[in-house]
Amino acid sequence: MENCLIPSEDVVNLKCNTTDEQPPCSCSPQLSDDTSLLLVPTMKKKKKLLKEKRQDLQGIRGLAILSVLGFHFLPYIFPNGYLGVDQFFVLSGFLMCMLLQRSHKSLKENETSWIGMPTKLISQFYYKRLKRILPLYFTIIFLAIVTLFYVFPDTAYETNIESGKRALFFNSNRAATQEEDYFSMVLFMKHILEIAVDIFTHTWSLSVEFQFYFIIPFLFLFGTIRYIEKYQICFYSGLGLISYWFSIEFCTKNQSFHSVFARVWQFKIGMIVFHITDSNASKIRKNTFPIIEHSSVLLGNRIKQSIKYIMTFVMIGIMVYPYELSDKVMRLVPLLFRQFAMFYQLTRPFFTVTTGLLMTITENNSILSSALLTYIGDISYSLYLIHWPMYAFWKLDMSDGSVWNGQLILVFLLALLVSILSYEIFEKYEQFCGLMQLQSFRWYLKLSATPITCLCVSLFVLNILVLNRDKIEDWIANRQPGNFKRLDGLDGNRTYNFDESEYLNRRWSKDDIKNLIHPTCEYETGNGPFGWCRHTGLKGKFKFMIIGNSWAANHARIIYEECGYKAKSILQGSAIGCDPLYSYSYGGKRCKDNVKIFEKRVAEEKPDYVFLLSRFIDISDSINATSVENDVIYQSMKKQTEKLMENVKYKMFILTSIPEIEHENIEKIVRTIKNRKNLTKFDKSFVHASPESARRRHSKLIEDCKRCIPIDYKPLFWNTTTNTWRYYDVKNSGLSYMTQIDHLNFHGLELVRSLYTSICKKL
Repeated sequence: MENCLIPSEDVVNLKCNTTDEQPPCSCSPQLSDDTSLLLVPTMKKKKKLLKEKRQDLQGIRGLAILSVLGFHFLPYIFPNGYLGVDQFFVLSGFLMCMLLQRSHKSLKENETSWIGMPTKLISQFYYKRLKRILPLYFTIIFLAIVTLFYVFPDTAYETNIESGKRALFFNSNRAATQEEDYFSMVLFMKHILEIAVDIFTHTWSLSVEFQFYFIIPFLFLFGTIRYIEKYQICFYSGLGLISYWFSIEFCTKNQSFHSVFARVWQFKIGMIVFHITDSNASKIRKNTFPIIEHSSVLLGNRIKQSIKYIMTFVMIGIMVYPYELSDKVMRLVPLLFRQFAMFYQLTRPFFTVTTGLLMTITENNSILSSALLTYIGDISYSLYLIHWPMYAFWKLDMSDGSVWNGQLILVFLLALLVSILSYEIFEKYEQFCGLMQLQSFRWYLKLSATPITCLCVSLFVLNILVLNRDKIEDWIANRQPGNFKRLDGLDGNRTYNFDESEYLNRRWSKDDIKNLIHPTCEYETGNGPFGWCRHTGLKGKFKFMIIGNSWAANHARIIYEECGYKAKSILQGSAIGCDPLYSYSYGGKRCKDNVKIFEKRVAEEKPDYVFLLSRFIDISDSINATSVENDVIYQSMKKQTEKLMENVKYKMFILTSIPEIEHENIEKIVRTIKNRKNLTKFDKSFVHASPESARRRHSKLIEDCKRCIPIDYKPLFWNTTTNTWRYYDVKNSGLSYMTQIDHLNFHGLELVRSLYTSICKKL
């Protein structure tokens, strides 16, 4: 689960106004920028201002980012750490309401136009928020993309380029469909997890927050209407209840987590907290209580003091509790009411409300106001942006499949150090001005409107350019797919040299997911490449279906090209990581459901021909029987095949298994051939999992199914000289047939094309 964070340049402080005629008045909430410290000429005055700030709010922010870091770096130890996201949303609601209230009071005194005041309020709010968020955000995205080019594995490239585009436009919270979200759906495959992690996934929460910016000024202005203003808290409470009801009644768990409308209630709690504290402070100010009496009014007696600390410890306890609370909660709820007590419906509201209550009564909380915790709150925005890409790199390149190791600790400490440097240098720049005088300011926040706009636009354009680097390089080098008849560009007697082969091997792995999408396929949901789609532009007489896991999408291109002239329709169904004939261990309920979906769609379509194309997963397990026909997996495959064949008019072509590869060997091919190393030994190191059990089951299945025809790649990939599987073309300087994600690349598809040409000619 990912995290959210709002920049914390604005802190609530309580400033006491005094005159010669009256004693010190009670404190009232005011906005204080750290930049105001520039007006303080001495260290003594600076320390006084720092002391007056609501450091407890920064402490809550620090606690929230620590809980999220714990969840990301050590999810098995801190499974409830993602609740820090909810705290950030409450804090953000408080901050936004404070900013708007301050601007509203100022403009109300100076602006008489009924149009001018709202317009200025909205423009001021957007300017302040964008000025605070965008420069560092765009900078980190740019640096992450650059490291993606030169540091991360090639297999992480394509999916992160797309997620980077969503992050750039604050659209990361759009929940991907099952068909689009390839890597999250195959996390059960260890070697896939090690080659693909979304380095921008954590930006979803900032996207939620950014989208709420488009709503909050208008809700605030509506709440200031004459007859509504006195009932603002009731108004915000009503909106919050509607949002919460929407999240539990009309949203899936995934939607309720990512939708801005399903999160409005948490922002509203923060706004309500601000109005309560602002109202209390106003009452005290009118009564002109002294500071001591003021504290007594706000905090109450010792019982309230105890409650404040009890709530703090409960909140911390939940975050560090080593077991996910969902299981514990459900055991305590009677069976009749369990459908109303889902974890996200119970624990999240409790935690969110607890955070709001703490913000209301937690002034002078020595725990939350500690120097260490408040400083962590200060650096939280940088830490939020920086930590996840660094963790992703550890996961891909340094984890070796483990949950944690010593290098993870070093990565965590490095992320902390880089975040501190980012805060102190980029967000806040310090310099000495004379003896014992220190001025502190966030340098880019001191820029005026024109320079800050130029900075943001420049960073945005720079990100657009790096996100489209491949297209720009292709345009410069005039690499256009339409120039070639073959997918791999090998027309006539042309061969590739080492540099060209190395480039293409990397490029095809980077573009793997994109290349699975065929332009003629219109997807029923999402944008592909997985799920169900129907190909267009067909004028033949047969109905075809292409079904399987990701290999169905992988092969659809050449099937369309070779069989399209005989097809009046081609329905394509691709379920990530799921075999249409059997699913048990790896896909869980999702793959078991997809087995039924394949059966249902074939029954509805009633095709003339079916291509069943799957990379083996479950069916590669050892045969635990004296003969294949007595094997449980085979019996399930046979039963499912019979169900499919009931609705297939002519034949079903079944791809038999070939070995699963060691993905990291792809980038070693050219170097191995160039250095004339032992290719037989290298071939053997390519095999990640043997296909023999799967091939035996397929062989028996085709023997028992009279209308099932095998498609066998072994004659094409088996080197009879070395008796090894060979997944690269020595003649073309090590041009690979596979991508690092275990799909056939364009060169591999051209290698097997002749098989489909032959099949389709005979139909």
